[in-house]
Amino acid sequence: MRQFHTASIIGNNMFVFGGGDGKSWLNDLIVFDLLRLEWSGAIETHGIAPAGRLQHSAITYEDRIYLFGGEPDQYRQLNDIFYLDTSTLTWV
Repeated sequence: MRQFHTASIIGNNMFVFGGGDGKSWLNDLIVFDLLRLEWSGAIETHGIAPAGRLQHSAITYEDRIYLFGGEPDQYRQLNDIFYLDTSTLTWV
């Protein structure tokens, strides 16, 4: 079970990023199609994806999902920002 992830809706899709599965910190992206009610497994993206993290924040603006901070392990807090262009599936 995934926990401490973010879920962002753009158009007819919900993009789920990161979180943890109880064993490791995740940096994968899965997508739920809100019309078909179907999940897509880990989606291949371009660019350099953020490190795996828990408890980060996410907002959407136009076709982008902006991620901020989170925990990459039990001992540190991140202070970084990434965005995913959902039209090209590219991390910046």
